[in-house]
Amino acid sequence: MAWYQSRPLNLSESPFMRRSTRSLVLLLALVPLIVVFVIANQRYRYVESALFDWQVFWQSDSLQSIGLDQYRVVTEAQVIDGLQDDVSGLSYDPDRKSLFTVTNQNPELVELSLDGRVLRRIPLVGFGDAEAVEYISPGTYVISDERRLRLIQIHVDDNTKSLDAAQAEQLTLGIPASGNKGYEGLAYDSVGKRLFVARERDPVQIIEVRGFPRTNSEAPGNLQVISNSKRDGRLSVR
Repeated sequence: MAWYQSRPLNLSESPFMRRSTRSLVLLLALVPLIVVFVIANQRYRYVESALFDWQVFWQSDSLQSIGLDQYRVVTEAQVIDGLQDDVSGLSYDPDRKSLFTVTNQNPELVELSLDGRVLRRIPLVGFGDAEAVEYISPGTYVISDERRLRLIQIHVDDNTKSLDAAQAEQLTLGIPASGNKGYEGLAYDSVGKRLFVARERDPVQIIEVRGFPRTNSEAPGNLQVISNSKRDGRLSVR
């Protein structure tokens, strides 16, 4: 009678176990990378940017229908002689046929020619961190104070030498923000009488304001502040 001694089964030498171990190690290595990507995507919107580029690629025919491919840069990155401070925001005044911008280190409202020459500089008193300016109607503009979260309505004519925020009509939206994360941009719909306020991050927002600025000072105020978190959650700043 022959006796045979069986060899103990070593599961670690099993091809299945070796593949499972490698897969587990790979998975454990990928988890931190996935977590980092998810956090970064919430801030920088990588996925949304890629989807936007893909949609633009496939919608080229519709873009051509409105002639976007025919636009060309006429003036690019032109240095504004005479302005050494931090220039922020730009608005076109169709009545004066000029541009307006603001500086926020030494706050000024600056009028520019269409070719970028400084026409005049108006000191801003009490405007804090002036970040954007928007034309509303002849002689009327709105300036945003980013850090103090204010919208300030101003009136400018040929005789204006300085502007004091304390003497201007103001609106504070009361939306929480900290540091350099307030109202970054302005746009005005003159037909719908709507002021759009852009917040750059944490979170990215487009806020719609109706009833400010008042185009008729004698009319009763009917202020509305509208935001859409579901829509804004899909916004991406590029």
